[in-house]
Formats: sequence, C-alpha cells, structure tokens
Amino acid sequence: MIQLYRNEVLLSRRCPLDIFYQIDSVILPQRFTAGFTGPRAFKLFKGVEECPECRRLKRTIRECILLLYEKGAEEFISGMATGIDTFAAEAVLSLKAEGVPIKLTAAVASPYQTENWKEKDAARFADILKRADHQITVSRARGPSAYKARNEYIVKHSDVILAFPAAAHRGGTLQTMNMALRHNIPLLICPVES
Repeated sequence: MIQLYRNEVLLSRRCPLDIFYQIDSVILPQRFTAGFTGPRAFKLFKGVEECPECRRLKRTIRECILLLYEKGAEEFISGMATGIDTFAAEAVLSLKAEGVPIKLTAAVASPYQTENWKEKDAARFADILKRADHQITVSRARGPSAYKARNEYIVKHSDVILAFPAAAHRGGTLQTMNMALRHNIPLLICPVES
C-alpha cells in the first residue's frame, strides 16, 4: 500500500514501480539531486552479498536510480558507508559506464572513515572514490559527530532522499530520514527486509 504523509512517500515491496507512479506527487525541480540512506553491510543479510535477497536489493536500487533519472535526477550523493551507500554508489557508476548521463558525489564522513574497515571494504571504498565525479570530506573529526555531519550534508544537498531502512529504524538511516523531514526534503522509502 502506498501512503503519502507530509513530504514522505512510503513505498511497498514493488518499490521501483511505486516510485515511478508516486514521484509525481512530490514537487521536485526539473533537474534534481538524490541522496541515499540505508543500513550498513553487517546489518543486511548478515553481510552476505551473494544471497538472493541482497542481489534483489541491488537490482531494486539500480531500478530506483534509473526511474529517478527518468524523472530528472542528474546527480546522486552517497555517504560511502558499507551496505546501501556502497551498493547505490556502484549502481550509479555502473549506469554511468553504460552511458546514462548521471553523476556521483561521494560524501565522506571524515578522513578516518575506513580506518577500522576490512581490507576488501576499504579497497572498494577507494575504487568508488576514485571514480566518483565529486568527493567531499565533510568533517575532520572521528566518530558519531562526523557521521552526523555527513548525513546533514547529504540532506542539505539533496532535493529528495531515497531511503532503504531495515526493519528497525535506528542509527544513521533514521537520523537522516528525520533530518530530511525537518528540512522538508521528500523521502522515497523502500523498506529492506533482511
């Protein structure tokens, strides 16, 4: 069931199709920027990207990006965390390589963002950062204040937020969604079942 509440569009499991029909109910500029928010990798599918559910989620993210592009999205902002941010950034870069004229901005929380990451995740981060059209390091701090500043940057520089919350709306995803509501930024919500 699709439900419109203030500037929030709540989407059902048929997320890409629902976005296609419901994006028109959100007032956006002719050309706009979309930001992403969602849980980190370890909160999704126990960190197993090869599972069918994760592959389905990645297809959904890609379809949502394409639908937003068709509605006028030119630029997408990723917070560069593992999980949804990484999946979305890679989908934007993949579509761009296929000739879709979109841009990726990598909003990095701080220079220390990857210091405790697994080597393969840090390498993936570095590859995305290298291929992004724009990179911004939002804070010089370590810890929660840097991530909050990054989330605020994404909200303030986006015309719409594409949110993929997990069942328990907690942490940075909820924080970003609440910031968007406070700043009157529309939310397109596609719940993730992990």
